[in-house]
Amino acid sequence: MKDTCHPQRVLLAEGPFCKVEGCDCGTMHVSLGPITLRLRVDVVESVWSTLGESLVRFGRATQRASQIERERLS
Repeated sequence: MKDTCHPQRVLLAEGPFCKVEGCDCGTMHVSLGPITLRLRVDVVESVWSTLGESLVRFGRATQRASQIERERLS
Protein backbone atom coordinates (compact mmCIF):
# COMPACT_ATOMS: atom_id res chain seq x y z
CA MET A 1 0.00 0.00 0.00
CA LYS A 2 1.44 3.36 -0.98
CA ASP A 3 1.61 6.20 1.53
CA THR A 4 -0.40 8.49 -0.73
CA CYS A 5 -3.80 7.84 -2.21
CA HIS A 6 -4.81 9.12 -5.61
CA PRO A 7 -8.43 10.14 -6.10
CA GLN A 8 -8.79 7.71 -9.03
CA ARG A 9 -11.30 5.25 -7.61
CA VAL A 10 -13.61 2.77 -9.30
CA LEU A 11 -16.92 1.84 -7.70
CA LEU A 12 -16.87 -1.94 -7.17
CA ALA A 13 -20.10 -2.42 -5.24
CA GLU A 14 -22.70 -0.41 -3.39
CA GLY A 15 -25.56 -1.30 -1.09
CA PRO A 16 -27.86 0.53 1.29
CA PHE A 17 -25.25 0.68 4.08
CA CYS A 18 -21.88 0.15 2.41
CA LYS A 19 -19.88 1.25 -0.63
CA VAL A 20 -16.63 -0.32 -1.84
CA GLU A 21 -14.24 1.35 -4.26
CA GLY A 22 -10.98 0.13 -5.75
CA CYS A 23 -8.17 2.69 -5.80
CA ASP A 24 -5.08 3.26 -7.93
CA CYS A 25 -3.00 3.05 -4.75
CA GLY A 26 -3.81 -0.68 -4.49
CA THR A 27 -6.27 -0.41 -1.64
CA MET A 28 -9.98 -0.84 -1.30
CA HIS A 29 -11.98 2.01 0.21
CA VAL A 30 -14.81 0.53 2.30
CA SER A 31 -17.33 3.20 3.31
CA LEU A 32 -19.88 2.57 6.06
CA GLY A 33 -21.95 5.72 6.42
CA PRO A 34 -19.58 8.58 7.24
CA ILE A 35 -16.60 6.29 7.89
CA THR A 36 -14.24 5.14 5.13
CA LEU A 37 -11.57 2.51 5.77
CA ARG A 38 -8.65 2.29 3.36
CA LEU A 39 -7.65 -1.38 3.47
CA ARG A 40 -5.34 -3.75 1.61
CA VAL A 41 -7.13 -6.48 -0.31
CA ASP A 42 -5.84 -9.22 2.03
CA VAL A 43 -7.30 -7.34 5.00
CA VAL A 44 -10.69 -7.04 3.26
CA GLU A 45 -10.60 -10.79 2.55
CA SER A 46 -9.86 -11.53 6.22
CA VAL A 47 -12.65 -9.22 7.42
CA TRP A 48 -15.06 -10.86 4.92
CA SER A 49 -14.15 -14.31 6.25
CA THR A 50 -14.49 -13.26 9.89
CA LEU A 51 -17.87 -11.59 9.30
CA GLY A 52 -19.13 -14.64 7.40
CA GLU A 53 -18.08 -17.00 10.19
CA SER A 54 -19.70 -14.79 12.81
CA LEU A 55 -22.98 -14.62 10.84
CA VAL A 56 -23.08 -18.41 10.64
CA ARG A 57 -22.41 -18.78 14.36
CA PHE A 58 -24.89 -16.03 15.24
CA GLY A 59 -27.55 -17.73 13.11
CA ARG A 60 -26.95 -21.06 14.84
CA ALA A 61 -27.07 -19.45 18.28
CA THR A 62 -30.30 -17.64 17.39
CA GLN A 63 -31.89 -20.85 16.08
CA ARG A 64 -30.82 -22.73 19.21
CA ALA A 65 -32.27 -20.03 21.50
CA SER A 66 -35.56 -20.07 19.55
CA GLN A 67 -35.75 -23.85 19.83
CA ILE A 68 -35.10 -23.76 23.58
CA GLU A 69 -37.79 -21.10 24.02
CA ARG A 70 -40.32 -23.14 21.99
CA GLU A 71 -39.56 -26.24 24.06
CA ARG A 72 -39.94 -24.25 27.27
CA LEU A 73 -43.35 -22.96 26.17
CA SER A 74 -44.58 -26.43 25.12
